[in-house]
Amino acid sequence: MIDYNNNGNGSPKIISTKIKGNAYYIKWENKGNLEEGTDKVDKNGKVTMIDRKIE
Repeated sequence: MIDYNNNGNGSPKIISTKIKGNAYYIKWENKGNLEEGTDKVDKNGKVTMIDRKIE
């Protein structure tokens, strides 16, 4: 998840992790580019963006 959201403008930090069903929902922020969001990681490691915003 960190590699998935690392775009060269700072590294994201995980804020919280919740388990729902067979997936992890990971809330993160990247202070380097003022970006934050939530991603879903399924049991196979597939990352899906749930939401994302840049301030």
